[in-house]
Amino acid sequence: MSNSKNLKNKRKTKRKNKNTKGGEVQRIDNSKKNIDFERHMRDYFNNYGTAKQRWVRGQLKLPNNMRYESPDINSKMVDLPDFNPTLWNNYPELHANAGRRVQASHNCFTYGLNLQQEKTKKVCDDRLLDKKNKYKSCGKPQPGNAFGLPRVEGYEGYTCPNLHTKQSIENPYIFPVKEAEQCPKGHYKIALVVTDKPGNNGTYHYYRQGKQGNKILWDHKDGGRPATNKDASGKLIPMLSKADRDYTKEGGVNYNRICNYYCVPSSDKHKTMDIFIKGSNSQGGKKTKKNKNNKKKKYTRRS
Repeated sequence: MSNSKNLKNKRKTKRKNKNTKGGEVQRIDNSKKNIDFERHMRDYFNNYGTAKQRWVRGQLKLPNNMRYESPDINSKMVDLPDFNPTLWNNYPELHANAGRRVQASHNCFTYGLNLQQEKTKKVCDDRLLDKKNKYKSCGKPQPGNAFGLPRVEGYEGYTCPNLHTKQSIENPYIFPVKEAEQCPKGHYKIALVVTDKPGNNGTYHYYRQGKQGNKILWDHKDGGRPATNKDASGKLIPMLSKADRDYTKEGGVNYNRICNYYCVPSSDKHKTMDIFIKGSNSQGGKKTKKNKNNKKKKYTRRS
């Protein structure tokens, strides 16, 4: 065997054995990074105050140089996204099945942003039809992809500081707030959560605050699963910090760490997401000629 082949095999073995011991995958512990991030955000709020105080001092910029206006109950209900699972979930028995191509292709991040994208649906369709895709899964948009950042690789990347940074670079109009803090007019609230010890299937997750009838509650969509307004115990979520986020009994993840709460613009114009496609121009792949007729990414309007 040539030296180049030996070196190649060594690299493969090294990658394969990373975070393993005795052939078993070891649980990565991201606790320190997440605790350090919590401390950092606590210092940030202590030093810079609420979002309104930051706006007054010119440290926070709202879309279109909007003024910071505190919402009343009526304006808040207008800004909140509706919990409407028929737009996100697959109901084969329904003739008009709006969520047919959405459930598998859109995840908690897109749901948190309240955005749907035709490109993401098509990529998912193509991957599910690909015979080489033995897992029958399709990629989904991740924080940072729209800015050209690659998707998170390895469970050590599913940390509060890493995801916060990717999200902030990609969506500068999404800004952090405390749990009890209200978002200004034209915004609603999301929350980023992670697990300190990812294990074999740990990842991140987003929850979204929305309206359900005349109530303000949290809802979410975990990966390619259906959107739901229930926590791990099957209860409604009026307060996320008190909700059951431990899905291990279902073979899922215990999202024990709330990284932070964020205010998101209600308008589609001031937020973005995209799907990672290996080798595309934005990901450092082969460049393609620019098309003068290229249009901005289109998002589906959800009522």
